[in-house]
Formats: sequence, C-alpha cells, structure tokens
Amino acid sequence: MSRSASILTKEDLGWHFTQQWQSFGGEVRSVILRAILISTFCSVQLFNYFMFTKGTDTDIAFHRNDTFLCVGWSPISLAMLVALRRQFFPTWLKYCTSSCDLLLLTLTTALDIGPTSPLILCFGMLIAMSALQANLPLVLFVTIAACLHYVGLDTLFNKTWFYADHATP
Repeated sequence: MSRSASILTKEDLGWHFTQQWQSFGGEVRSVILRAILISTFCSVQLFNYFMFTKGTDTDIAFHRNDTFLCVGWSPISLAMLVALRRQFFPTWLKYCTSSCDLLLLTLTTALDIGPTSPLILCFGMLIAMSALQANLPLVLFVTIAACLHYVGLDTLFNKTWFYADHATP
C-alpha cells in the first residue's frame, strides 16, 4: 500500500508535531519582531517629523498617512498575539499575516519616495521573519510576493522600465 497524506506513521507524526511547534515558536518571534519594527518605525517617523520637517502641507499629509498605517498595522500584531496565546494557529494564518505585512509595507513605501526608499530593505526583514517559522512554502510565498510588490512599486513610480538612468537601490 502506498503512503498517502492521511496515513502517518509514528515517525511522521512525531516530525509533524515537531514542525508545528517550530512554526508556532517562529510565529511568536515574528509577532515580537513585528511589534518592535512597527514601534521603531513610528518613533523614527515622529522624531523626523518634529525635528526636521518644515511643517508644509506635504509633510503633514505624509506624517498623517504614515501614522494611520502604523496604527492600522499594530492590531494585526495584537490579533496574532491573542490568537497564539489561545493556541489558535491554522495553516492559513501565517500566510494571511505575511500578506498583510507585505501590503502595508508596500503602502508605506508608496507614500514615501517609492522604490528608491530605504524602506525597501524591510522586504528582506519580512522574508527573514517568514524564515523564522521553518516553513519553506511560506518563505517562497513571501519572497515571490515581496518581488511582485517591488515590481509593482517600480511600475507605479517609473513609467519607463528600461532606460540608461534607471535607478534601483
């Protein structure tokens, strides 16, 4: 009889539980890292706003939009923390939170100067956060989605793709 996905041997079952606990622990670390990154980004943004901006309408609008995104990003981390504390951890949840992280980072970068923004480096942080969960399909999903989000940003800000002075960080 061939092995199917529904029939697990004792060794397979043990490995399955070990993999689930590794993924659970990685998600806990990701939640903590996400909260640290959001609070750091918001703190740096507030420091820049109060110390270095001139108070123009553009500065005020950018600060307001960035603050709304940070305030919107925080409940995702909080909801994930509550779900983990109650041991609610379905497979789709890590994909959902990673997608929300990618979308909100792309929106934040789009509010800034686009694909030449230093915030682009945070896409690498999101890939590293997905690697903490020891789940190869999740890492591939986040990597491909991060590349697509970057291409979307580049398309949004650069109408011509291939020319001699195309600046890419």
